[in-house]
Amino acid sequence: MKIKNIIIIGLMMLIIINNVFALPPDLQLDTLPVQWVGFNSATLTGNITNLDAISNATIYFQYKKIGVTEWTESVHTQDIDSTGEILLNISNLVSNTNYTYYVVGTFYYGGENIIEGITTENFTTNNSPSIEYDSITNLSTNSFTFIMNLTDLAGEDNVTAYVECYDSDTNFSSTNDTAQIINTTGLITINVTGLNDNEEYLCYGVLDFDFGGINSQTYTEGVRTNTTTEPVIAEEEEESTIGILSVQSLTYAAFGLLAIIILVTIAMAIVSIIQNGAADTTQLITIGIWAIGSAIVLFVGYIIIGAVVNGLL
Repeated sequence: MKIKNIIIIGLMMLIIINNVFALPPDLQLDTLPVQWVGFNSATLTGNITNLDAISNATIYFQYKKIGVTEWTESVHTQDIDSTGEILLNISNLVSNTNYTYYVVGTFYYGGENIIEGITTENFTTNNSPSIEYDSITNLSTNSFTFIMNLTDLAGEDNVTAYVECYDSDTNFSSTNDTAQIINTTGLITINVTGLNDNEEYLCYGVLDFDFGGINSQTYTEGVRTNTTTEPVIAEEEEESTIGILSVQSLTYAAFGLLAIIILVTIAMAIVSIIQNGAADTTQLITIGIWAIGSAIVLFVGYIIIGAVVNGLL
């Protein structure tokens, strides 16, 4: 009985030891030569040769420019449950540039396990037409001129150039309907019209070209610019006239006449005083009435005519 118990305990210990120290399943994969290369993208290839006891795994690629330290993980991944080749596309590459890559697989077995392909493969992106932003000129309330520099046709007979813009609300506008067909390098000038006044726009110069039968595009850096504000032109006020004379002229004439009347009245009083030696009461009252009346008429006339001139009456 004791021997039987010892055997059972020993078997249980072996099972425990085996579970603790057991190796994970063996995922085997290889990096294969690139399937397809463009000027800014490529199709990378890997081969899954053995899944062992793995029910499924996730495959992706690591890639970088040759000579650069940091690797980039592919955006796209693929889940697999069987062996065979894997194809994944990568993009946002630089044209005419050397890259290297390798395949990677991950699976869960007592935690996450990462298996990397032992070998790497290299490829070079194709050359493409190249454009650079130059300047923006002739800014107005609803248009401007976008200038870009075509530095390389990359063997293309011609390219199509236009501008794409986005306003602050991400509304899209394009000059594609008036695009220019270009067959030589140099500056390209494109008028962008139909914009809103005092609006910020984010704009890109664009080249369309045929790459191996595929319609492709390349872009300048994005450039922000603002259209100008619509100027406010003050309307000139028309001067009021009576007959052939302006109200202002008549106002000055009336004021001048009243001033003359006052001066004449005062002069008459002075003459009377000199001739008679003293002015009697009636003369003084008359002179006072003339002076006060003239002042009142002058003040009231100034108010009325000023109101008419300023459109208040």
